[in-house]
Amino acid sequence: MDVGGERASRPGSIFRRAGSFTDNLAEADPEKQKGFIDSIASGQLHNQAAQGVESALTAMLGRRAGYMGREVTWDELVKSNEHWDAKINIEKMAG
Repeated sequence: MDVGGERASRPGSIFRRAGSFTDNLAEADPEKQKGFIDSIASGQLHNQAAQGVESALTAMLGRRAGYMGREVTWDELVKSNEHWDAKINIEKMAG
């Protein structure tokens, strides 16, 4: 990358100060598909469920602490019987 932050280390990838990252984003989906297929073919499946759970719980912990205006512990969050309704009609998502 040059000093001004205009060029990435890979040829053809240009990062713009305006936030245009089209060259890198265009490669994202094909790379994910290739990685997914390779994981199945090799038998080394990518299971990111634990990371997803941790990410979701972290967001829930932050939301609860923000609403309560105080620090909230993991134990307090897990023991909570709080129910949050996003009011999403899942039936509308079915084809």
